[in-house]
Amino acid sequence: MRSVGRSSRTPRYGQFRVGDKMVFAHRVAYELTFGEIPEGMQVDHRPNCAKRCVNPEHLRLVTQKQNRENLVGAYRSSKSGVRGVYRVGDRWRASVGHNGRKYNVGKFDTLEEAQEAVRLKTIQLHTHNDLDRAHV
Repeated sequence: MRSVGRSSRTPRYGQFRVGDKMVFAHRVAYELTFGEIPEGMQVDHRPNCAKRCVNPEHLRLVTQKQNRENLVGAYRSSKSGVRGVYRVGDRWRASVGHNGRKYNVGKFDTLEEAQEAVRLKTIQLHTHNDLDRAHV
């Protein structure tokens, strides 16, 4: 088995060859354990799970939207060091992106208040956002 990725930003999934076709190891592990992956569904690795993991207990079926909500890229920090929080004058502005729309959560006196507001709004909008839910 070897791991490959499409770009430096793409998670590196385990792959292997079956005949003349390359297949993702986590998808094969899921299908061997639970059966065929339904049309329109994807196999998602649960948070804190390596993309090379093939343990069926760490995999779940999700829609493309749900899978995108759990991308590591969604948690990249802004210049403040906190995702979705930006300095505006002497206050902190909080916002959350979802489905191409930006939701203004408000302005806060402290970075911690703005961070918590972003976390709560993210939980509300992103149904499969396990990382933020883990802090509840």
